[in-house]
Amino acid sequence: MKRLQAGTSASRAVPSGAALLLLVAASSCCLPGCDEKQQPSPPAAASTPTSPVSASAMVPAAASFDPLRPYTGKPTPGDIAVGNLASQITAQEKLLAKREDLGLRAALVDRYLSRTQFLGTYADFDQAEKQVELALEKHPKDPKALLLKASVDGALHRFDDALKTLDEAEKVGAKPDVIRKQKQTIWLARGEHLDEVVKERKAVADEYPTYASLTALASAQMAAGEFEAADKSFVEAVRKYRDVSPFAVAWVSFQRGVMWAEHAGQSEKAVPLYREAVALLPQYVVANVHLAELEREAGKTDEAKRRLLSVLRPGADPEPASVLAELLEEDEPEQAAKYAAQAKQGYESLLKRYPLAFADHASEFYLGPGKDPKRAQALAEQNLKNRATERAFMLAIGASMLNRDLKRACELASDARLAQPKNPDVAKIRDRAKKTCE
Repeated sequence: MKRLQAGTSASRAVPSGAALLLLVAASSCCLPGCDEKQQPSPPAAASTPTSPVSASAMVPAAASFDPLRPYTGKPTPGDIAVGNLASQITAQEKLLAKREDLGLRAALVDRYLSRTQFLGTYADFDQAEKQVELALEKHPKDPKALLLKASVDGALHRFDDALKTLDEAEKVGAKPDVIRKQKQTIWLARGEHLDEVVKERKAVADEYPTYASLTALASAQMAAGEFEAADKSFVEAVRKYRDVSPFAVAWVSFQRGVMWAEHAGQSEKAVPLYREAVALLPQYVVANVHLAELEREAGKTDEAKRRLLSVLRPGADPEPASVLAELLEEDEPEQAAKYAAQAKQGYESLLKRYPLAFADHASEFYLGPGKDPKRAQALAEQNLKNRATERAFMLAIGASMLNRDLKRACELASDARLAQPKNPDVAKIRDRAKKTCE
């Protein structure tokens, strides 16, 4: 579920609203004396894969059920696209070893972040950080080096650091429109200035309707709860897309799925979109995880298990292992324990290096197969402090109630920022928590 949501997330956001509601309902933790129950992105030596994941190892994806089907091009097969990305990264690394070029260094960072986003290769975050350090060392007075740092800080949810760096970049000559765009991305990730960002991005998309401007608008509309408008913008963006790379189109399908399932509470709309994403890019880790969770909810446990195993990689995204542990807990407890230990090792490594980026994902894990609800609540609070979005509130409320911290659950549910939630699942868990205030 980790991760990226709003365009800056490492992978997916927080547990689905339905999952948290089921957790709270199952625990009945709004009532004193209830039986306590629990439910709900690699090792320190994580290494980046040296070869692309073969599509033949993946679970075949069903044909898309999306009636709009806006993309009519013939995309490059996923395994070839992944191999091309790896080759581009290697080539740029070799060029930088021979000559210094800040633009090339920034392009390399973008490719590291892209590979992480789609393949869950979180060791690429380490590589991106190294490139930022080198950029600042070799170009200390160039605002583009600061912009690069702010971009990586934002991707790792270090939003305060990113905003400070953007202010520094502006002082040394960075273009105001570039600063504004990066700040908008941070605001969306934090649920701030949403109407303002939508208005500005709509003006740009109306005048220059491109894939980039329309996906930027759609992301803002999604964050603002304008789900139908966002969906139309996403679809129009794909209609404008003229390349053959599957990454951009798969990303749109995934974002639409996340929007309907995780933000609008309409999981049935998400299934064909997730299938579209993995049909275009079978190696798309987080899309497979999201789809597997919905397959599990539909009783297709064997399909979900095969799908999760197909994207399970040592040293990469720990979420497939986490969901596998949850899936197998009842019927295969020994295997479940093995996967839970693998996921824990992965999350602990990530929390040491990038605590803000993985606080929400790790919180979900510790609410479920990690079986440490106290830690889960602390991580949920850390995430909420960093970005007070509706989904961050939902995770924090759910963790509080599962820990029987009814006072805190009441405080969170009564927060003015949840007065009119756009997500129906947030409203349900808020109302359930409010009963503890009576």
